[in-house]
Amino acid sequence: MPVCSSCGTRPEATLPTTSALTSLEGKKGYKCFQCKVLKCTLCGEEQESTAFTVTMQKRAAASKKGVRCKDCQMPACSACGTRPEAPLPPRSALTSLEGKKGYKCFQCAFPPCKVCGTEMTRQQRRTFQKRDAASQNEWTCSDCIDKAHNRPHR
Repeated sequence: MPVCSSCGTRPEATLPTTSALTSLEGKKGYKCFQCKVLKCTLCGEEQESTAFTVTMQKRAAASKKGVRCKDCQMPACSACGTRPEAPLPPRSALTSLEGKKGYKCFQCAFPPCKVCGTEMTRQQRRTFQKRDAASQNEWTCSDCIDKAHNRPHR
């Protein structure tokens, strides 16, 4: 039975067959999956497998591409510093290190109205993202703008 050269454990459950165990019997330098070093495809850093989510560990074990560390899957917001509780969905996943440095959480990317606290609608988010997001960190809804200028509600 092989013994991990890093932690000294015997990985009975981690290897699929007994023939795999016997073929590793005489080999030195064997590492269990928890002690293996994986490389993140986004940041390029080599880290222990514990720095990766279980899903990414499974991808690495299956030799699939796109293995990312927790730091790249759940990046810190560049504005407030918070991290998402779960990995970003594939549609929102980061594609570069520049994207990681400029990542903003939903609350910072689309702030609520600074006067009344109303959340942006989908159309308002698109407009804000294209036109206003780079120039300002605050947003005021059209109702509050109308009230401030004494205009009737639209």
